[in-house]
Amino acid sequence: MRTSKMAIPIDGPVASGKTTVGRSLARQLGIAYLDTGLMYRAVTWLVLHKNISASDQDALASLADTLSIKADDVGSSIEINGISLKDELVEPRIVDHVSQISKHDGIRLALVTQQRLLASTEHIVMVGRDIGTNVFPDANLKIYITASLPVRAKRRWLELKDKGVEVNYSQIVDSIKKRDIIDSNRTNSPLAIAEDAWKINTDNLSAKQVTELIIQKLRDTSTNIPITEPT
Repeated sequence: MRTSKMAIPIDGPVASGKTTVGRSLARQLGIAYLDTGLMYRAVTWLVLHKNISASDQDALASLADTLSIKADDVGSSIEINGISLKDELVEPRIVDHVSQISKHDGIRLALVTQQRLLASTEHIVMVGRDIGTNVFPDANLKIYITASLPVRAKRRWLELKDKGVEVNYSQIVDSIKKRDIIDSNRTNSPLAIAEDAWKINTDNLSAKQVTELIIQKLRDTSTNIPITEPT
């Protein structure tokens, strides 16, 4: 789906660094930012809040038809059906269930529709797992950010620690492994690298370095986004 505005898709597995890079890139470019993962976490929170089983396909389909989601500009909070969520989105129970909920066809269709609508009105950096392969498959520049499992687990552990969430490192490793398997093997829009995506390993790169690499790439790519020198 081609839009009048430009969407920059950034995909990658959990804790690869894509969220930090995406937020940094959007800020540098002065355009909108959306972490689609937060949308799926918000839906997961609502599912658990309503005591809906992840295996109850009919109930999930009905819920998908009622979703109203608004994200803030910095990708830290979500309002879903009038309920504002922030710290709840990083709770271990949400993280552990999000892959099961987000693989539901009705949920994905509802959120992808909203994601495309957002990109039709403004330039946007959009972060997720199927943005380049499914949401905007004809984007001018698709980016896939990855990192090794130990690096990703440490990042997630530090993130949770900073938020005051106590969790064992080995549990995080196991959780990431399980999420990778579910995300990569679901039938609807699995986590995958688009054939024409630019793959970046962030093991030894800071978010600032990756941001600068992407901005330089944008300079070499046909784009209607005004690009200034990195600050």
